[in-house]
Amino acid sequence: MRWLTSENPKRSARSSRDSRSICINHRSRRDHSCWKLRRAHLSLTVYPLNLRGQVYGSPMPFGLYDPGGTLLHELKAADISAIVLLAEIEECKEKTGRDLLALYREEGLTVFSLPTPNYGIPSNGQLADVLKQAKEHASDGHNVLIHCSAGLGRTALFAALLAKDVLGLSGREAIDWLGLHKPDALLTPSQIAMILG
Repeated sequence: MRWLTSENPKRSARSSRDSRSICINHRSRRDHSCWKLRRAHLSLTVYPLNLRGQVYGSPMPFGLYDPGGTLLHELKAADISAIVLLAEIEECKEKTGRDLLALYREEGLTVFSLPTPNYGIPSNGQLADVLKQAKEHASDGHNVLIHCSAGLGRTALFAALLAKDVLGLSGREAIDWLGLHKPDALLTPSQIAMILG
C-alpha cells in the first residue's frame, strides 16, 4: 500500500506530523477538499454497530472545533450516558481550559478513559478493557460517545476497532466501514496498521 508511506523528510516537525494524516477515502493528505469540511464539523457522527444503544463520535466539547460548548447540549439531547475519552487529561485542559473529566462526572456521565497521544495509538494496555466496557455499555442499551480532540483520528481509530470486535470485521473491512460512516476520518500510518493488524 504505497500511499501509506509517502512522507517528505524535509518538512518541519509540525508539518511532517500533520502530513502523516491521510484521508482514508481519498488516500491523500490534508490539502484534499475533505479537510475543508472539518471546520464546519460540530455534530455527532453515528457509528452503526447494531447494538441496543447508539455509539457516536465527536470533537472535544469546548475544544477548537466547539469553542461555544454546543456539543455538551448535543450529548444531552442524544441521551449519551458514557464517554470514551481518548485525549490525555492535560491535552483536554490545554484545549478547553476546563477539567473535562470532572465536568463529565458532574453531568452524571460514565467515563472510560484511554489516554492516547495525538496522532498516536493506545499503548497503555487498557485498549481491550475500554473496548469491552464501551461494547457492554452500548449492548445494555446505553448511548456512548467517543471523542479525542477533532474526532477524526483517534476517535475514528477506536470506532474502527470497536466495529472489528462487534461486527466481526477484518481490518480492511473495518477501514471500508469507517470510510462509509466517517468519510472525513484522518488516520496516521500507525493507526491504519493497528486497524489492519
